[in-house]
Amino acid sequence: MIRKIMLAGCCALFAMPFIGCGGSSSSSSSVLTTSQALAATSDLFLAMTSTPLGHSTVAPMEMRRAEAEAIRNAHLNGNQSAPLIGITPQAGERAQGTTTVIPTYTYACPLGGTIVVNGSYTGTTTSSSISIVETITNCQDTGFTLNGSPDVAITDSYNNSGTVTTDSSTIVGGFTVGSAVCSINVSVNTTMNDTTYAGSETINGSVCGISLSGTYSY
Repeated sequence: MIRKIMLAGCCALFAMPFIGCGGSSSSSSSVLTTSQALAATSDLFLAMTSTPLGHSTVAPMEMRRAEAEAIRNAHLNGNQSAPLIGITPQAGERAQGTTTVIPTYTYACPLGGTIVVNGSYTGTTTSSSISIVETITNCQDTGFTLNGSPDVAITDSYNNSGTVTTDSSTIVGGFTVGSAVCSINVSVNTTMNDTTYAGSETINGSVCGISLSGTYSY
């Protein structure tokens, strides 16, 4: 049974002064703002979670989408509201200790372009882990376009103890924005109380030389 409730969130984000994305060809037209850096991170995260096995019973798509939306909106200050989805996992949908190659999946970016996802999944009815590589081609979002150079790798670990749900992701690698070569090294960690739905999501790391450090509280 899926139960929907509304939550109020607030976050604090501190951005370091801009450091060039790298390469002598960098220009002001290729600079990502903090908002765009978070949007790009959200796109990469959502591409991973949109794969056929990325939204298993252990890590349902509804919660994954809420996490991705929190990443995208983490630059906002003050009170926010967003849907938090309570999930009751259904036993038996994933065999214990199953390891599966994730079918190649193509994610459509918000304003055009794609992210092609390849990787593997290991999971039970209470925990799962995903390891993938993303190839980015003209992935467009508000005010920027990403291309793969090199690719982006994501690892994700999800656990539900029956009382607390945790989800930890690491996003590393690189891409191009215009003629600039950018690197990404971001961790996303979510903790939620299964009874009260209280929790928090933290984002730490850097994207294209922009330092990100934010918390979105449920």
